[in-house]
Order: sequence, then C-alpha cells, then structure tokens
Amino acid sequence: MRFHNVIIIAGSIVIALLIVGGVVIIRAIALNTPEPTVQMKSSHPRLWIVSGGQTGVDRAALDTALSLFMPVRGWCPKGRLAEDGRIPPIYPLQETTSTDYAVRTEWNVRDSDGTLILSSEPLEGGTKLTVDLAQEYKRPVLVINSLSFNDNDITRFWNWIRDRNIRILNVAGPRESAQPGVIYKRAQEVLKQLFE
Repeated sequence: MRFHNVIIIAGSIVIALLIVGGVVIIRAIALNTPEPTVQMKSSHPRLWIVSGGQTGVDRAALDTALSLFMPVRGWCPKGRLAEDGRIPPIYPLQETTSTDYAVRTEWNVRDSDGTLILSSEPLEGGTKLTVDLAQEYKRPVLVINSLSFNDNDITRFWNWIRDRNIRILNVAGPRESAQPGVIYKRAQEVLKQLFE
C-alpha cells in the first residue's frame, strides 16, 4: 500500500512539474512574441478634451471629441448651468461647488496641460478670462482664428501639442449667443480638421 501511495504522489509531482514547466514555456514564448502592429488612423498623440459645456465652442469641442471617440471631461458650474439652460447629461462633466462660470473656467485651465482658444473676434469676457488664467497657472495657450483657419493652423496646432507635451487639452472660446448659428458650426468644422 505504501508503494502505491508513493507512486501516486510521485506521479502527481511529475504532472505538476509538467504543468508549471508548460506555463513557463508558454509565457516565455508570449513575452518574446512581438505585439501585433495596429494601423493607427493618426500619428498624433491621443488627447483628452476638456470643456466647460457652454454653448458655442465648448459644446462643439465636446460633440466633435465624442463623435471621434476621444475621451472628454471637464468642470461645469453647479447645477450644470449654461446659457441655454442645463447642460445635457450626455456630456460627462463634473459640477463645481459654485454657479459662477469663472470657477469652472479656472478649474478647467488648472486641470489641463494647455488651452486651445477658437475665436474670430477680439478676446473678451470668459474667453479673455481663460487666457488670463492660463497665464496665471503658467499653462500654454494657442489662439486660432476660426474664420481664417487653414492647413497651416493644423501644422501649428500639432507642433504646439508636441512641443508642449499636451495630453489634456482645454478647448474654449465664445458662447453661441455672440454670433448665433455661426460659432458652434465653425468651431466644429475646425475641430474636426484638427482632431482627425
């Protein structure tokens, strides 16, 4: 009976060693196999898009990023306030502790690597505040004229992203009421060309 038990134990050990050895060999093969190459649509770094959810440029940034499956986030005022009412829940924004738009603007600048401003007008109001806060927080800012936008702006944008190592991009600009029917549409056209 003892001999029989010894054979069973020895056989179990051999089987266990074979299993462990097989796992080690399989892992070694897997670790030495190169990753499959995936054709990327773009050679540009992946960006997180940050926006405050206001009408106009903010919404264009969120809608464009979401349509391109880019990650989005940002701060919005308490109560999800915007000039057209409540910011829709489709936008994954966090509420600040204040209804003051300036708090949302500051937090989005603070929590980003840099800010892209799209505007065709002289900077004023919340857009100017964004630039001032970026300077205060020592965050880079790039202003692109959305009406005179061209291929040189695309190159300038991506060079700026690379040179400043920006991965979290705050996008800001005028609200829709500054030029109804123009700001959102033109911002979305520009952003599609920049992000694709």
